[in-house]
Amino acid sequence: MEVDAEPQDQDPHTAIYDDSLDFGFYNMAHGMLMEISDELREKFGSQGRLMLSQLNRIYLAARSSEMMRFVEALNVVDSKEMQTHLVNIVSIHSISH
Repeated sequence: MEVDAEPQDQDPHTAIYDDSLDFGFYNMAHGMLMEISDELREKFGSQGRLMLSQLNRIYLAARSSEMMRFVEALNVVDSKEMQTHLVNIVSIHSISH
């Protein structure tokens, strides 16, 4: 059975978690992804829309302790304010898990 890398409708709630990077860690829990996604949309409006796969990639990059991968993952976000917010959120979730 084959699965598309990204859904055609580009809805962030239906994004596939698979990523081409192998961090050797499990994926972030769906509930946490949804919580962060909702928080970003509330705080940043339409600018705060990220696909769940992008959020998961940022989280896994942070967990991997490989700074370059983390920076590359954050570069998909245009807003410096949103990048800072994501760093703070991911740091909190990484420390608590």
